[in-house]
Amino acid sequence: MHLDENMTQNDVLATFAKLPEKYKLLLTRTEISVIIQKMNEYLEKSANNHLNETTFMSLVQYVKREFDIKGKAMSKEAIKAVIEAKNLEDWPDEF
Repeated sequence: MHLDENMTQNDVLATFAKLPEKYKLLLTRTEISVIIQKMNEYLEKSANNHLNETTFMSLVQYVKREFDIKGKAMSKEAIKAVIEAKNLEDWPDEF
C-alpha cells in the first residue's frame, strides 16, 4: 500500500481504531487510506477557491465518486464513519 507524504500508516491505524465496530469488519486499511487521501485532496482543492468539482460536490460525494470510478462498492455511511473517525464531523450531510 502506498501512502502519500501527508498520511502515515499511524494515521490509518488511528482512524481504524476510532471506527464503530461494524465498519472495522467491513473496511480494509487500503479503503480507509483511499478515503483519507481523497479527503485531503478535497480539502486542498476546495481551499484554492477555484471553480472545480469540489464546488458542486460534498466531501462524501467526492470520496464516493472515486470508488464508483474504480467500480468498487462503498456506502456513504461507511465514508461518513471514516470522516467522523478522522474528526471531521462538521462536514454537512449533503448527498
